[in-house]
Amino acid sequence: MPESEILSAVQEGRLSAQEAYEKLYPPAEMHPPSKLKRARYLRLRMYLPEESKALNTFLRILFMFPLPVGLIGFATRFIKIPEKVDDEISLEELRQLLRYARGTKVNIISDDAIISIRID
Repeated sequence: MPESEILSAVQEGRLSAQEAYEKLYPPAEMHPPSKLKRARYLRLRMYLPEESKALNTFLRILFMFPLPVGLIGFATRFIKIPEKVDDEISLEELRQLLRYARGTKVNIISDDAIISIRID
């Protein structure tokens, strides 16, 4: 069904907005793309400007070495959280994304913390 027909059906009341969205954007299955490389390590750097120098030094030492992605995936198996809630991502989807996120860099800067995550 073309996009214009779906939008017309919503306008006429034959389709709800949720049904139209599902027709326009069908869910894709999670298959690891062959061109993406598997991630091996996650490097985490954290700085808390409002905390003591001792705590920031401890965090620097704690995350001095990169964390193996396999170990993170294994550790997440023991996390007890509810299954997928509405539009939130499930833990299995998060593991899959992390596994194939090599080369990703995330920098979070706020008043409370400066966090840098790099996946190699």
